[in-house]
Amino acid sequence: MPKLLVPFSDHFPGRVTYRGSSTLNHIKTRFLELGLLERAKESPFKQFFLALEFNFSGVLVHQLLLRKIASNNEDEVHFFLGSKSCRFSMGEFSLVTGLDFSAFPSPEELEGRNLSDRLIKEYFNDAEKVKLSQVDHAFKTCTVVEDVYKLGLCLFVEGVLNAIEGKLHIWRDILKIVENVEYFFSYPWGKYSYRRLLHSCKKDMVKQKANYDAKKDAKVQQESKYNMYGYAPALQYWAYEAIQQLAVELVVSSGNMFPRMLSWLHRRNKDFTKSVIAPILLKKNVSYVVFFLSICLSFIII
Repeated sequence: MPKLLVPFSDHFPGRVTYRGSSTLNHIKTRFLELGLLERAKESPFKQFFLALEFNFSGVLVHQLLLRKIASNNEDEVHFFLGSKSCRFSMGEFSLVTGLDFSAFPSPEELEGRNLSDRLIKEYFNDAEKVKLSQVDHAFKTCTVVEDVYKLGLCLFVEGVLNAIEGKLHIWRDILKIVENVEYFFSYPWGKYSYRRLLHSCKKDMVKQKANYDAKKDAKVQQESKYNMYGYAPALQYWAYEAIQQLAVELVVSSGNMFPRMLSWLHRRNKDFTKSVIAPILLKKNVSYVVFFLSICLSFIII
């Protein structure tokens, strides 16, 4: 049996915070107001605007992270579920999201495109650093429809795919890249998001346990709370694909769709508490499915 990084005896209640869901709803609402939603639903990001009702479960993701085991590949995360070793990698993330995973352009290539800094000058006073909250404000107050679309795309990448807090700075060049929308959609945002998610998945859960223990005597809710960055729902979608009992309990399949995030609808009023999730992940006969790599590999862009 692989050794858990956090032994079962040291497991503790907790939940993950992912901010991207509210940001996506905010973008959808603004796009709908200005007649941009159908355009978004026809874009290379369409799966995020077409996906069925989804409830992010910070409890489920926390329970998965408690079951991490060592991996020899630094670009993957491995879990021990029931009696099975399970892998979450860029391949699984790609199958879930359908995002672009081609090579990053070099700084010289970006520079050679002579991308416009008009948005930075017009909406951010040519600032050297721009916070996500500033992008959100410009998105809400802008009256130029085409600029609202471009600002919304930037907000989507940094606020949904990266899920950073409003006080944090975005990658400034994104405001230049989006001026060429066609080029923007060809950028490998899948790698961009996965890199941030992988870093969050590598979070030191032993340290989280120590933080939890330090608060035992405080008059606070006895639960560890921490943030996840990157597109954290991908981990949840992967769990539905990989662990059949979890899918049966929590979601309804809408068919064999690609990307896989389009395949699942949450059951209404379903309980996502530890008492429901943890026993499924502990079952010795848990049905783990190797994640469709042989079927869907042709869809991945690497």
